[in-house]
Amino acid sequence: LATERFDTFDGVNWSHSGRLTHPRSTSLKAIGDKPWFQIDHAEETILRGKQSHTLRIINLKSKTIPSPSHLAGIHIADMNRPEFYRQADDGLFQLSPLEQIPRLTVIHLVSKILSHDGLIARGDFRTLDSTPPESGATNIRSSSQIETIARRWTTNTSPGWEQVSSLVETLRNNFTHDRRATSPEDCDNIVEHFLATRRGPDYMFASTAAQMLRSLGYETQVTLGFYANPKDYDAKSQHTIIGEDSLHFWTEVHVGNGLWIPIEPTPGYSHPRSWMSWQRRLTLAISNAIKWFAAQWKLGVIAIMAAVFILLARHRLLDLGSFVLWRAGWSGTARRRIIWTVRILEFRARMAGQRRPCHTTIPKWYFSLAEKHPLLGQDLATLETVLALADRAIYTPTTSPNAAILLNRSNIYRLCCNLLRVWTTHRMKRSGTNAKQVELPGVNV
Repeated sequence: LATERFDTFDGVNWSHSGRLTHPRSTSLKAIGDKPWFQIDHAEETILRGKQSHTLRIINLKSKTIPSPSHLAGIHIADMNRPEFYRQADDGLFQLSPLEQIPRLTVIHLVSKILSHDGLIARGDFRTLDSTPPESGATNIRSSSQIETIARRWTTNTSPGWEQVSSLVETLRNNFTHDRRATSPEDCDNIVEHFLATRRGPDYMFASTAAQMLRSLGYETQVTLGFYANPKDYDAKSQHTIIGEDSLHFWTEVHVGNGLWIPIEPTPGYSHPRSWMSWQRRLTLAISNAIKWFAAQWKLGVIAIMAAVFILLARHRLLDLGSFVLWRAGWSGTARRRIIWTVRILEFRARMAGQRRPCHTTIPKWYFSLAEKHPLLGQDLATLETVLALADRAIYTPTTSPNAAILLNRSNIYRLCCNLLRVWTTHRMKRSGTNAKQVELPGVNV
């Protein structure tokens, strides 16, 4: 969330030249009976999609509205006149009639999302609508040393977004973020010092990225604002607390038509959210998977072997897991234990693709499956006994004399255990998907 931008650098400090280089066309419209201050963006090829944020101001001693890049709309209750809003010299929007935003003010923001595909398609944007600083502004040129390093880092990259991304990733991957690192008091160029030590705070990362890109001909500026760390998000309250420790510096690069794109050169901070087509997402996912496999090929081979093993042994693993689950749930009355066993049997049948039709009784269905596989029919007496007990457990009232017979059986555990050892998911899978529904003689169904 940007709060201030700087375009002028003297080697140590950043300031702003005071020029509003790219004023935006604005209007006030009623949307859903609410006044929305809208900011026009013409770059539909680079800005795709929208995102929304809600801010609750507690103690911000500024009238500048903290906002994400490419702000498209602002809604504040009772702010129903366009003159209440003003674009400052650095391009950010303020509440013009106030010295600072009042406490507990709720601000609703809508912003557009940048598209990497659109940026890449733009090509070399260094000469598009460039606005160099005025001659009287203090703005040192990058030294030949900085330019030499910048060109070395971007060798074999095409001018434009590819070149910008290459330089940013080099900073993120080869330099260390250290909040406590400082430059010597007599240092007159913190960028050269940072390139030599390869360690510094986010201010040095942002300054270095800005100056190196300027040495290559890109127009840049440094931005100060707040970084809402995803780690600080409270899912229960759906809020992220932002305080002084959330202050952060980053860089923006001008890509033409008054459009400034934020870049994040400091490691440990997420890149700004971007819009990507599903084709690019798929390509990126495949590319990342290939890179990970190349770097961790041993772990990748183990993972593939494990996946193949799980695939081939999935039915036996289901049998083992369901048996453990059955044993863990073996408690309560005999009636409950019988019903629990039948539920485990039905679960195995579903996992084997043998879901029992709702119009078919339990005994009729499982005897029909027993005909299709010899191992399933090897102990029909146990199957018949357990299913008969299940029939009584489900349908016989607890006060019936038959219920006492059920409750007094001492071999229920052995019968149910033997049944589950025979009726496995693996065997039921091989019994065929179109088992005949037949009635065996002497079976009560």
